Amino acid sequence: MTYIGDICKAHGLSGELTADLEVDLSPLIEDEEDLVFLFLERDGLKIPYRLINYRSKGKLCLLKLEDINNENSANALSGLKVYLETDYLAESEDIDTLSVCVGYTLHDENNHTIGVIEGIDESTVNCLLQVSRVDNKSIVLIPAVDELIVDIDHKNKIVVLTIPEGILDL
Repeated sequence: MTYIGDICKAHGLSGELTADLEVDLSPLIEDEEDLVFLFLERDGLKIPYRLINYRSKGKLCLLKLEDINNENSANALSGLKVYLETDYLAESEDIDTLSVCVGYTLHDENNHTIGVIEGIDESTVNCLLQVSRVDNKSIVLIPAVDELIVDIDHKNKIVVLTIPEGILDL
């Protein structure tokens, strides 16, 4: 399971939910016959809910979950953490998954462990990984542009990146 965001509140009267998610789920529900489940964490348990509909609403999104049909049912889910099976992320190349890689181990292209991804800085033109170095625990910022990403292994929580020469010495 991979944490992907939080339920914010009910939206309207029909059980729709406003959520703050770190991934765009629209590629997963393009085919109506696909069964996609989100897991909402309540009291330490991850409870599955079938995703019926997804639409973007600015920085947030709107979710419709099976059997959540009124405002009261939706309000009961407010504030819960949302998880997605890691296999969904690995199978769908259309999902932008870098934002869910916090906590993953970063390796260079020679399979040397660089450190742990502590955060993602998207405030600049190029996305930067905030990595806690394994050798000295310092935080280093490493660009994570598509051309440098070799592999993202969600199952083992590893990101393999071509590290530009000298970047780790800064």
